[in-house]
Amino acid sequence: MKFTSVFGLLLGFGLVFLAISGRGDVRMFLQWESIAIVLGGTVSATLLSFNSDQIMRALRASRVVFIGKTPAPDELIPTMVQMVQQARVSGVRTIELGKDVGGRMRFLKKAIGLLEDGFEPDDVAQILKAESDSEAAQYRMSERLFSVMGNYSPLFGLLGTLIGLVIMLSSISDPRAIPGAMAIAMLTTFYGVIFSALIFRPMATKIRAWNYDEILLRELIIETLLYIADGVNSQIAQERLESYFLKKRPA
Repeated sequence: MKFTSVFGLLLGFGLVFLAISGRGDVRMFLQWESIAIVLGGTVSATLLSFNSDQIMRALRASRVVFIGKTPAPDELIPTMVQMVQQARVSGVRTIELGKDVGGRMRFLKKAIGLLEDGFEPDDVAQILKAESDSEAAQYRMSERLFSVMGNYSPLFGLLGTLIGLVIMLSSISDPRAIPGAMAIAMLTTFYGVIFSALIFRPMATKIRAWNYDEILLRELIIETLLYIADGVNSQIAQERLESYFLKKRPA
């Protein structure tokens, strides 16, 4: 479980709750019609904008917001250097993939397997690069979906505000109907901003950050594969990997 994601979500909603409860009754902000307009409209617009496969991939990608951890390059480089040393001393077939490799195990196994099958290192690198680009594109689409949802929710908040104002103006002769219409008008904008600022847009940003880290680590694996194939000295491999990938990692 990612502490920053959970803490950020709880902190954001917690501050909103404290701000409301400090000056009024929280129940005043529970307006199910407003929630239905914002969430229902956002979901409907998303269904119109993306196909079912893209939506399902985005739902699966949303797990990275709260679970999983991408190791930093400096955490994975020692494992990669050890693999280069093993291959240089005893051959490719002796390489042991440690548990600290994590979710990149499949990618590494495929790389080693292709080398063992006699593929040229450059061909293997191209195959893995194509696979990496395909996976990165899927995450970019998932990021785009949640970003679009973050754009839609304030618009449907505005739509709810217009609906509430129309109801209020049409009921001007009945003062008892005005408070309910005003509640819909104001709270739909409130929910639109909340869903966008605390859920959809942060999820898109988190997926983008995850995708960048995963691309960087897959590049590290491909580079290590070429070192293994060329029989590069492990010390040289370490210096190259650190000088290249630690500089590319954002501060």
